[in-house]
This record gives sequence, structure tokens and C-alpha cells, in this order.
Amino acid sequence: MQPLHIVMIDDNQGDLQLLEEAFTDCRMTVSFHGFLNYHQAKDHLDRLHASQARLPDLVIIDLSLPVVSGEMIVAAIRSVEAMRTIPLIVMSGLIREAIAERLLSSGVSRVVLKPKSYEEYLTLAASLQDFSATRERPAI
Repeated sequence: MQPLHIVMIDDNQGDLQLLEEAFTDCRMTVSFHGFLNYHQAKDHLDRLHASQARLPDLVIIDLSLPVVSGEMIVAAIRSVEAMRTIPLIVMSGLIREAIAERLLSSGVSRVVLKPKSYEEYLTLAASLQDFSATRERPAI
């Protein structure tokens, strides 16, 4: 069985590291790729798509990013036919209900509060096992 392939976009290196460590501590087999901005993540996703490699099983996006917002990233990913079915999770320290509803109606799978403790990162990582059912999706 292949590892769960996760891409995370967050401008805080610490958040990227904490979630990756949480996957390890939850004993999840994960191929984790963390990026500090959308442009780095886009290059990665474009290379996967161009080479017809396996696309991510899940993309986690920080809502409050400089330059390119989380909402803009959601729209960009959803604009690529091959990536429209990738589950997206948006997380932020503060989520207004109207923004959460807009994100969910644009195809986001889940909107979550950004963890404030390592225990919350462990809980988030464990909850992402639900997305393992999508991992047999063929590369496009």
C-alpha cells in the first residue's frame, strides 16, 4: 500500500514540521511535502501533473498566506481538471462562518481551526486517516 501523499502550504515552517511529526507519532505512512508559499507548491503540483505522476491524496492550505491567499489557492487548484477531485482542507487561526461556508461551497472538504498545541496536531493528523480511501485514485 502506498503512503498517503499530502501537500501542505503554510508560511510557518513550525506548523509544517509539527504536522509532519504528528503523522510520524500517529504511525501513519505519509509522503509529506510542505511548502512555505503557493508558488513552491504550484511548481511541485505542476511537475506531478506534467509527468503524469501520482497527484496528492490531500492538500492542506493555510487560509492566511501572504501574496496568494488560501482562497485563491483553492480556486487555482480547482481550475485544473486533473486536480478537481483532490480533497482540500483549509485551516486558519480564525475562521469566520461566512468564509467557511464560501470555502465549503467552492469544493473544500473541510475547514478547521489551526492547532494551538501538539496534542491538537496529533488529533488533526489522526483525523486525516479518513482521506486514505482516496489514495488509490489513478494519476491523471
